[in-house]
Amino acid sequence: GQTMQYGIDALLTYHYLVSEFLATAHIDPEDFYRLPQREQADLVWHGLFIKASPISEHCRGVLTTLAALGLREEVAARDLEAIRRWYAGQNPGMFNEKMMRLARLRYVVTSHDVFGAQETSSCLSPPAAAHRYRGM
Repeated sequence: GQTMQYGIDALLTYHYLVSEFLATAHIDPEDFYRLPQREQADLVWHGLFIKASPISEHCRGVLTTLAALGLREEVAARDLEAIRRWYAGQNPGMFNEKMMRLARLRYVVTSHDVFGAQETSSCLSPPAAAHRYRGM
């Protein structure tokens, strides 16, 4: 859905990875956040996975996720574009279900920003098959 973020760019721009990247990058945080998400992801990938050894817990989480998705060869080649192509070929609903199965989750409890119009509308009109999501 519109409130679900997925894909390698969303994964690479998760705030823990961005913080780790910005701690050593030669870019002003304000300039970084002005960039489109794809460009932010490019910088994080280059800074944390190409120039450096991805040994932090946050980087290992990305690598573990990609390996679980069957993207070991793309990771070994450090081929961000191939990873993006793989994600682009995924159906968001099916991808979400796959992730839930891989994580062995029956359901998740979600919280929403009640003042966000998009989130409010998705809560008031949830998808028919939202059995894996429960409100607080």
